[in-house]
Amino acid sequence: MNILDIACILVSITGSIASFLSLKWVLIKREPKEEKDEGRIRRLNIYFLFMTLITAMLSVMMRKFYNEEFLDTVFVLMMLNNIWPAAYTDVKKMKIYNETIIYGFIFRGILIVPEIMYYGFSKDYCLRILSCAIAIGMIFLAGVICRLIIKNSIGAGDIKLLAMMAAYLGIYKIGAVVFCSLLVAFFYCLYLLIKKKVSKKDAVPFGPSIIIGAYIAVFLGTVI
Repeated sequence: MNILDIACILVSITGSIASFLSLKWVLIKREPKEEKDEGRIRRLNIYFLFMTLITAMLSVMMRKFYNEEFLDTVFVLMMLNNIWPAAYTDVKKMKIYNETIIYGFIFRGILIVPEIMYYGFSKDYCLRILSCAIAIGMIFLAGVICRLIIKNSIGAGDIKLLAMMAAYLGIYKIGAVVFCSLLVAFFYCLYLLIKKKVSKKDAVPFGPSIIIGAYIAVFLGTVI
């Protein structure tokens, strides 16, 4: 394990801590009464530790097994750390708060600095930015079309979450994440219907499927 591998692990852990603190801030702001629940605080802490461990393990996998470039690994890690808080609030409240999305876009903006330092204003850099911009636009367009065709087929928070992820991944990689997310959502909803835990008219949070799909896509190397 070289210095860059260790740096990726530290970036993963630091990003996870930052996301945890931002989530705590959002919950205190949005749900002040419920944040006094000791049981909920304990579950949130366990969730944070679990996601930190999984993301750190993926950072090692990306470097060792997929030989991913350091900067690209950092991008994927920061994307993962910026999305798991959304799954928590989506499960608990069926909401993905705007603060979570804004936080993710702010971090993407910060990463522009090392991105320019690495690529300069080269053709490769311009293509990366163009790919991300097109991916964001396509996610919003597809989301709006889905909502127009089938009412409440996808939540506004889910669309914004995917758009934020597209800002990190670009047009090709976000496609793999969306595909994996839809597969996870399909089998999860099928399971709920078979077990009769929901009806066809019930709303099911899509956020957790997006997060699980993203982690699966990274694990399989489809976003590398």
